[in-house]
Amino acid sequence: MKKIISLLLTLSLIICVPASVYAEDTVSVSILTPANGITIENTECTVELDTNGNIDETVIELDGTRIDGNVLTESMLTIGEHTLAVYVIGADGSVASDTSIFNVQKSIVNAKFTQNFNDMANGYVADASTIILYGDYNFKTADYRITFATRWKAKPDAYYGRVSAASGPDGDTDYAANITSEVGSTKGATSLPSINVQLGSSVGVKTSGSFEFDLKINPSTYIIFNAIGVSSAFLKNDNTLRLFDNYSVTSGGVILGDSEKTYDPSKWQHVKITLEPTSTCTKFKLEMSEKDAQGNWVVHTTVTDTTTASIGERVDGFRIYYGGGAGMGLSLDNVKVSEAPTYTGINKITYMYDTEESTDKYPDVTKLTALKLYMNEKLTASDLTGMVEITDSNNVVIPASALEVDAANNAIIASVSQKLDVNAAYKVLVDLSANYPGTVLETDKSHITFKTAADSYDVTGIDYSVGSTRLITAAQLKGKKLSATVHFSNSEIDVQRVTVVLAVRSGKKLVGLDIVSAAIPETTANCDVPLETDIIPNDITKAQIQVMLLDNMSTRQPVFATYEVNY
Repeated sequence: MKKIISLLLTLSLIICVPASVYAEDTVSVSILTPANGITIENTECTVELDTNGNIDETVIELDGTRIDGNVLTESMLTIGEHTLAVYVIGADGSVASDTSIFNVQKSIVNAKFTQNFNDMANGYVADASTIILYGDYNFKTADYRITFATRWKAKPDAYYGRVSAASGPDGDTDYAANITSEVGSTKGATSLPSINVQLGSSVGVKTSGSFEFDLKINPSTYIIFNAIGVSSAFLKNDNTLRLFDNYSVTSGGVILGDSEKTYDPSKWQHVKITLEPTSTCTKFKLEMSEKDAQGNWVVHTTVTDTTTASIGERVDGFRIYYGGGAGMGLSLDNVKVSEAPTYTGINKITYMYDTEESTDKYPDVTKLTALKLYMNEKLTASDLTGMVEITDSNNVVIPASALEVDAANNAIIASVSQKLDVNAAYKVLVDLSANYPGTVLETDKSHITFKTAADSYDVTGIDYSVGSTRLITAAQLKGKKLSATVHFSNSEIDVQRVTVVLAVRSGKKLVGLDIVSAAIPETTANCDVPLETDIIPNDITKAQIQVMLLDNMSTRQPVFATYEVNY
């Protein structure tokens, strides 16, 4: 108690010092999922960690807000950038942390077509020696065609393969199509027997899309995957692009010529190739899956790559070549082609001061009349009623009115219906239906955050730490000192003087205190005032921390409101 009384009587003059730097201690943590720098879909995601040490508590924060458990729900994962921070607290009060900054997007899958081969049971049997079909065998509609090419175009009368029914991945009652070479070919890739999956020009994949199929390879066979670009006519497939330098898959169980990427060639494989065509390159991803004991497809290999070539901004088809030796071939089933345009939300935010557009980092609330939201994807809605929402840090909704579209800049202008608070954080949410003409879910929203400018003389933030480690839990305080750094700004022309009181209570008992006087220089954007209590008792379990700002210790008139946090 004597030490506390002596602290009350002792005042120190503070000058500006650099802010504290936090460090990790004896425990450790790394975020595995969602990893830093990745983009994920706005579906539920479980946070996965790699930890070490004797850990008593784990704290997870998303965008500065602590969450319960380790599941990020769809409603949390709005479209845009997020920051995930994880803290682990050791039994000795030590703390370690890791941060992941990731993006969330929404992909809306539109199935172009699906095709199985069960119709081959009508007139074709699994025993290929009974009925042999020579020539080109087509499954076709007005919009797509699957062609089993068994001839070389330079010699239309020379047949290299046969097509027949085979047992599919779902058992004897499920039929697949098998193509097998009858003679060897030495004419190169263009003369090898192949399967072409092609779309009509009206239904080509114009954005990110995928080609999926079930595949089983004949013995001694290798396979090459090609993408088919924009065609001038249906089934004109001169504009092709080989996706992998090595053989895509071999019957020896090797993927892309990499002995570390293997599969079981005796089992059916589900292959999914995702393509993203652009004017300069073609991005693609290969995923291969096998069925588990419960009959579910489970991904075992994923490869992502980008070609240096482009087939244009639309993919019209996909081709599977295979080695031309006699007896080589493959079985194919359940072909599915999908287009999956992605939506990434708000590109940037600017601030309208009546007719003036400002790019201020922190908008001035005395002049702010509207927010201008530049969207990544083209706006499709003309009536934006109910599509824009502004919320404060307590999730209180501030109505956005007089919504309008700036079509030339693909932007939404949302008038602010009331004056916002100074030095306050806000989130803007935009319903995805502003960009997407279909039905969207309640959780399909993009977001962006901003903070308003501080008053001319204001507290812009307070950091709490134990040693060099950020304060996360009261357990860190046991037998330690609490440090606080109060950040001030002062754009006025006079020096501002203030007395800062830091108090720590456990229940009704005062267990830590520090008081300092500070001079905040004129026209300064940031001045840090550090405080530190004496050692906190070891029996503390909960802590109430207060920072009070007074004009001086004589009159003790409050300069700002009291800042309070509980741990």
